[in-house]
Amino acid sequence: MAELTFRVNTNDREILQEQKSEYRGLRYQDSIVLDIGCHVGYFARNAIEQGAKYVVGYEPHPDNFKLAQLHLEGVPCRVFNMAVVSQALADSGDSAMLYSRAESTDKSNHSLYIQGGRTGINVRTVGFKEALATDPFSLLKVDIEGGEYALDFSLLPDSIKMVAIEFHFGKKRWKEIDVWRILKDLRALGFKATKQPMLYGKHWNTTGNWERP
Repeated sequence: MAELTFRVNTNDREILQEQKSEYRGLRYQDSIVLDIGCHVGYFARNAIEQGAKYVVGYEPHPDNFKLAQLHLEGVPCRVFNMAVVSQALADSGDSAMLYSRAESTDKSNHSLYIQGGRTGINVRTVGFKEALATDPFSLLKVDIEGGEYALDFSLLPDSIKMVAIEFHFGKKRWKEIDVWRILKDLRALGFKATKQPMLYGKHWNTTGNWERP
């Protein structure tokens, strides 16, 4: 397994430590993991080290994807240079624009939503329903900078027993309306929180973990 790489003038080290903290309660042993927004592979690699059978990851940014390939070389993981999007968007075409700030130290902060000062690149896409159907996943992790609100979590198959989502609050609607819709969908599917997301107060993002029998 390749040694972890931390790029100069980035927050890669902070992201690694953040992920270890935010996803600490997940049970990886014998799980089959779908990692949507796998960045440079830190979460996927930790899942394998903690006993996951294998991981399927999606990362749209080409620089992060290349580093994820390096970090996951020789481990049971397939990673694709694609963005997971709503099925409706995927059905309308096989690509979308991904926006990021080239000068930012945060190399995870790219989004399908236009924000001031960001430049766009064209990336390949796959529908959420299609991504879910490729393997009998038992653990789903989603961290896609606001893209989570376009996904229909009511589509989760019965095989998925654990869910981890990082919610982003860059838009007023996301915090006041859309996050509650996702939580309602998870409750309807029988999920209960093992780590509650922080939904009140002034912060840009928060992570929650859920399980069901």
